[in-house]
Amino acid sequence: MFDLGANFFYPIAMDKQAKVSKVLELYEKLTYGIENDEHSEEKLLRKELKSLSLLEGINLSLTACHVIACIGDMNGEKVNGTYIAKELNITKGGVSKAVAKLVSKNMVEAIRSDSNRKEVYYELTDLGRNVYRAHAQMHEKAKDQQRAVLASYSEGELEIISRFLKDIIP
Repeated sequence: MFDLGANFFYPIAMDKQAKVSKVLELYEKLTYGIENDEHSEEKLLRKELKSLSLLEGINLSLTACHVIACIGDMNGEKVNGTYIAKELNITKGGVSKAVAKLVSKNMVEAIRSDSNRKEVYYELTDLGRNVYRAHAQMHEKAKDQQRAVLASYSEGELEIISRFLKDIIP
């Protein structure tokens, strides 16, 4: 009789362990890349805005860009600081600071409510709408690149990728 012994499955286990390690390594690179992507997104947006002759010499943080996007996504509906803070998962103080800079750069207008003078709503100026469109175009280009990569996978592979992402994203 042929005895497989306890070590028979060891190479398979090591092969799987090596693959798991490789996936974890790639996942760490992805996570690190996303964390560092904020800086890259700021640089890309500055380049895009400069190419459109917008914001020559004006510094714009990623938070400010996301505040502009949050206001712009509301298509002219009233947006206050509490809503922005909740949507972007930042503090109200962070919103106030970003909005104050955007107001000073003529990208956002602060409008006091007639019924409650304490309530302030924000809307984009023409310059803010231009920044909003440039930011949206930049994100659409990135999504197109991601779609192209994902399109190269089979439906079965996409199901595995989707399952993996659902399992790791809280």
